[in-house]
Amino acid sequence: MRRILPVFAALLCAPAVGQIRVVNYNTLDGPTPGVHDNSANMSTIFAGIAAQSVNGIAKRPDLIILQEQTNTSAAALAALLNTQYGLSGAYVAVLPAGQPSSADPVFIDRQAFVYDSTALQLIGSGTSIATGAHRPVIRAQFRPVGYTSAAASFYAYGAHLMASDAPDRSLQTAAMRANSNALGEVHALYAGDFNMQNNQETAWQNMVTGAGAGLAIDPLNPNNNSQTWNNNSAFASIHTQSTRTGATPDNDGGATGGMDDRFDVQLSTQEFHDGEGLSHIANSYRAYGQDGQHFNASLNSAPFPLGSTIANALWDASDHLPVVVDYQLPAKMVVTVQQPVPARVLIGGAAAATFLVRNTAPVTAVAGADELDYTFTLSNAISGSFSGSVTAAGTGELRAVNFDTSAPGVFFANVAVNSASQAVADGSASFTLSTQVLVK
Repeated sequence: MRRILPVFAALLCAPAVGQIRVVNYNTLDGPTPGVHDNSANMSTIFAGIAAQSVNGIAKRPDLIILQEQTNTSAAALAALLNTQYGLSGAYVAVLPAGQPSSADPVFIDRQAFVYDSTALQLIGSGTSIATGAHRPVIRAQFRPVGYTSAAASFYAYGAHLMASDAPDRSLQTAAMRANSNALGEVHALYAGDFNMQNNQETAWQNMVTGAGAGLAIDPLNPNNNSQTWNNNSAFASIHTQSTRTGATPDNDGGATGGMDDRFDVQLSTQEFHDGEGLSHIANSYRAYGQDGQHFNASLNSAPFPLGSTIANALWDASDHLPVVVDYQLPAKMVVTVQQPVPARVLIGGAAAATFLVRNTAPVTAVAGADELDYTFTLSNAISGSFSGSVTAAGTGELRAVNFDTSAPGVFFANVAVNSASQAVADGSASFTLSTQVLVK
């Protein structure tokens, strides 16, 4: 039996606001109640991930990309998170069809997605991509709730590349890259347990070099400099495996040897690195629980930057660390009339309408959403244009439109407000203004 570890009570009902938080995790076949039940540890780990403030936001995960799953573990994790965060069916498990079966109905090395349906909408049902190797790659398309533009959606790929089999790893990444290339210039994430010791391997180069829209960027090494992570203390701060130097009390079969490999990654296409719309947030990529001080050591040995409770949970739950990355949301535009133009005004008087322009992307920190770039275009009695930019998580800005009242008459003006920000929601608004200028 696994040791029961305390569960964090904080943020159980935290709202699904802020940037998109994506977790990639090889959970070592858990949680599978009755067989490999690391539920208590998972509760501790995911409470800690939700409580961790990065770029000003602490929030629960929106998407979890999973490796080493059984027939039931992803559903068990979704149920656990719904209970933990006080939700009713918000977290949903997706186990794409087309993955190999096994004579053993419990321990099947499957892959899955778990997503928060209050934050993300699943488009379609998810799919498996044959690779010519033993394991397929899985793919699903998601779009943030409250957005309708196709440019606001993204594809998530999950891959568990073969250990000790470089040719099969190459087949898997070649198939994944070809599939993404065929989608064109889209936002795509590539996450998983890549089982690679360096970035010179053909399987890695399949992702980060060559022609095609699916070209991947490693946020920790965007220039693709030559790196060997295995047993290299220079990369101790980004190692993800193994959390232990010896077997755990329940002999769960996980790898040992201490923290000395960067197996688990999240790569992304160029569209996530242009700073517009959906984009990777700088300095948000982390191997959760990694402090760079456990090279070739067990994670539950001192020091404990996140506390011994989390360190013990990570050590006991899996031989891998979860990789957590945050992505900003597109802007959302709302334009309202704060002060209407007066219906009548004396010649030479003031006749102005005041508009409030807000970026209402559902975030609590500026870094969580793209800025809103907007333009006012005026026609009829008033002509011209002016532009501005508004960050999210603020009060917005006031803009005035003024009539010329130097001559008497009835005047009409059209005001069109548009945004060029990528994938902006509600990206246009229009108003008709009128006033009568009277002689004294």
